[in-house]
Amino acid sequence: MGKVVFGLKNVKYAVWTDGVDGAAGSYGPWKTLTEGAVSLTADVESNSTDFYANDTVYAVLESVTKESGSIEMAYLREDVKKEIFGYVDDEASGLTYVTTEPKAITVALGYEVSGNEGKMRGVRYNVTFSFPQENANTMTESTSPDTVTMNYNAVGRDFKIGQETKNVLKAHVLESDAEAYTKFFDKVQIPGVAVASA
Repeated sequence: MGKVVFGLKNVKYAVWTDGVDGAAGSYGPWKTLTEGAVSLTADVESNSTDFYANDTVYAVLESVTKESGSIEMAYLREDVKKEIFGYVDDEASGLTYVTTEPKAITVALGYEVSGNEGKMRGVRYNVTFSFPQENANTMTESTSPDTVTMNYNAVGRDFKIGQETKNVLKAHVLESDAEAYTKFFDKVQIPGVAVASA
């Protein structure tokens, strides 16, 4: 039997804060995005350039530009709406509202999937979300729960790895790497930095 992937859970986010006065930026702690993860889809966008030599295509050079995708979930937590999208509780009216001015926030997006050969945990390092798509449908003879979908874009973030600065889009760890897998959600783990707890 070949390797197959199934199951999605532990979908989390960690807010990125830019550094000031030349200091490096940093991630906050992992927080739960939803307890009701349904699906995650991703599509990596890349550019290809033909390099010509000897009057023919000598090589095709590929470069990844970004990843776009979506997360479908049973519901979106109220605290997530406030932190990521800027929803505000209004004490006077009792309403929770959001303005047309988008909140500028980027996050790391973490998740876990299972498979017949073990589990995997992954992270996208520089993610922005679009406003969620919410559905509400009438009741029928069979009840199908409505879901919420959030689209996202992920681009690279610069990290110092050894003596080089590299623009890293995403990373993952397999369950077989016990220490890195166990500590994955202790904090946002960065390539080139020893695995650490919060």
